[in-house]
Amino acid sequence: MKLNEILTTIGIIIALTLSIINLFNTYLVEETPDLSIQSFPQELSSFNTNEDIEFTFFLYNEGEKPAFIDYIYAGNSNFIIEPQMDFVISAYDTYPISITLPAKNKELEEEIQFEVYFGPGNQKIRSEKITVKWGTL
Repeated sequence: MKLNEILTTIGIIIALTLSIINLFNTYLVEETPDLSIQSFPQELSSFNTNEDIEFTFFLYNEGEKPAFIDYIYAGNSNFIIEPQMDFVISAYDTYPISITLPAKNKELEEEIQFEVYFGPGNQKIRSEKITVKWGTL
């Protein structure tokens, strides 16, 4: 074989290998959303025990694919979470989540944590635990 034929054969093999790798990355490797929780408070309090506590945090999708949010769980059915389920966060986008913690009508301190379930594969992220106080600051 001549040098020219060897180089041509090597070039064809390299091109074929790159085509296969590109096909694999395009169609077989599934990019998943990469969610994070932003602007989450460290502590919440209300001096008035008859006053709801409201706050907002953000879900940020750092991935290249949309994140399909299945459900946001707080462990307490009295919380009002808007939106709570079935919404989409586009790639590299944020989405505000509004929370209302109903008044307890008594002095109380409790710890809460939120879990966000998203697809595909029923993935989950958790917020940090925060302390919520009614009746004290």
